[in-house]
Amino acid sequence: MGAASNSAKDVLGRVYRLQSLREDLRSATTAKEVADVAVRHGIAAMDATAGALGVVCEDGRSIVLLSRKGESTRALSLSRVCPIEAHAPMAFVARTGQPLWLASAEDYEGHYPRMSRSVVAAPVACVPVRVGGLPQGALGFILPIGRQLSASERAFLVALGSQCSSALDRVRLRGVKPRAARSGESAATRLERVQRVTAALSRAPGVAEVAEVVAREGQGGLGADLCLVIEWDRGRSRLLAEAGKDAAALDRARQMLLGEWLPEVARMGATQDPVTLRELPGAPAGTALACVPMLVEGRLLGALAFSLKRSRAAREETQGFMVALGDLCGQALERARLYESERAARERAEAAAERAEEAGRLKDTFLGIVSHELRTPLTAILGWANILRSRSDVPPETLLRALDSIARNAAQQARIVDELLDASQITRGGMDLSYEPLDVRSALVSALEGHTQAASLRRIELRASLPPRGDDEGLVSGDRMRLEGVFSHLISNALKFTPPGGRVEVALHILRDAVRVEVQDTGEGIEASHLPRLFEQFHQADTSITRRHGGLGLGLSIVRYVVEAHGGRVSAHSRGRGQGATLVVELPFRAQGVPTSGDPDTEIRPKRDKQSPHAAHPSDAKAGPTRAAAG
Repeated sequence: MGAASNSAKDVLGRVYRLQSLREDLRSATTAKEVADVAVRHGIAAMDATAGALGVVCEDGRSIVLLSRKGESTRALSLSRVCPIEAHAPMAFVARTGQPLWLASAEDYEGHYPRMSRSVVAAPVACVPVRVGGLPQGALGFILPIGRQLSASERAFLVALGSQCSSALDRVRLRGVKPRAARSGESAATRLERVQRVTAALSRAPGVAEVAEVVAREGQGGLGADLCLVIEWDRGRSRLLAEAGKDAAALDRARQMLLGEWLPEVARMGATQDPVTLRELPGAPAGTALACVPMLVEGRLLGALAFSLKRSRAAREETQGFMVALGDLCGQALERARLYESERAARERAEAAAERAEEAGRLKDTFLGIVSHELRTPLTAILGWANILRSRSDVPPETLLRALDSIARNAAQQARIVDELLDASQITRGGMDLSYEPLDVRSALVSALEGHTQAASLRRIELRASLPPRGDDEGLVSGDRMRLEGVFSHLISNALKFTPPGGRVEVALHILRDAVRVEVQDTGEGIEASHLPRLFEQFHQADTSITRRHGGLGLGLSIVRYVVEAHGGRVSAHSRGRGQGATLVVELPFRAQGVPTSGDPDTEIRPKRDKQSPHAAHPSDAKAGPTRAAAG
């Protein structure tokens, strides 16, 4: 009997509550006032811990909370502006027009597992709000843990939503302006500002563009002296955009936001109030710095800061616009991050595809060149071998000529095979070098002697400028065979690209801490576009089989590798077509820490060329009419 009496009293109390609600709603002249009345009465009638009312924006994409009261409403909607398609209670009810009853925290976690990771799960009751007969919003409440809703309480909440819908309909039809209109600002103006920001953000693809839009529209919409947009990512902050003319004030606001407020918000996870007002040092009296966090599903993405009059910053409509701006900016930044991440991944994939295509093309070209280079001397060898085998009366002079040709072409083939083996060693990560004290003069003289006859036959003047040797001058620690090969290759290249009647000069200079070898010719020269890639593997200016000069495009890459393995460097200089070229090798003295004669054989692995998937640099590269790289 007592329980029935209490139940009757509760029902009677809710009837009186609906009558009081009806009277208060009758005096409400704005949608905001209607929302405040409905949320206040609902919390009191249901002993709820929090409540909120939200309506759908005109574009139908988002739901905006007009009123929220109580300890926390984040279990109803994570942000003040929430996408209508979001997986959240109020968005669901506004989208479907169906009431939602979650009787326990477990029910909440079962329906919204993702949200429950960032909010405290609790029983939730949410009913639709209709405007013009269509679902246009939601009224929701968070109930104490363990509270069970009776059928009469659910009926009360449905009636509460119906009363609220009627009041909103009346406000809409009468076209009454909100209270902010009496202070010089209308709801239409605020909505227009939010819509303008939303439209501008939809056209901003990147993070920087999003921040610029928010800074510009935020400062202009609020009439603020300044606006800052700060990004927070994994414990690091970064200024994205700022608007304002006072550089000193911007700097003070930046220091306060980065040094104090934002790290504090990151530690706490969220602020108790959506807008925090702080004093800005050096600002005029009555000026406050309003700080608004940008939160997406409970994650801190950054913050907005506005400097404006404290009296204006404290207004509810001003803070509502700032919070809406923070929510919109947070969502836009998240979208922009995803966009930029996808674009970067796409660019990396395209670059990898281009590199793979270029590697395939180089491989095909290289195989064609190798085939041609091996076939040419082999043809001569086989030709003379067939002649000698088919004739028994070969004249002595013809026999000598045949043997000379066979030996010369076999040596050419051996050189090609040696280059391939060296390139293979480099590609696998190292080349065996045996160090000993070495006089660069002697290595250079040996290389010169090997080309004297070739220069004479081609009527090219081969000059050498070698200073007299002093004590320990010109001594390096190096592999004699490899360094002789380097000098020999540079001289051979110079002779190859110098026409008859030209000149090749080889000079040795003793510097303070190194020796420099210069090989200069009066030949075809190197075009400026080929100089940066001269030492890349397989690079050649002319890759056609009919090119004038032979070679695999490996020689200069091996030269650079060997020189760098000795702690030195190699470079090329040319004024262009027909202006000759100068190749320079610099090697440090033994005192520079290069291995000495006491060191055992050492495998050297200098860093590889980032532009080449193989080894250090390329090419012995030939030229069409112009020398680009020689080998």
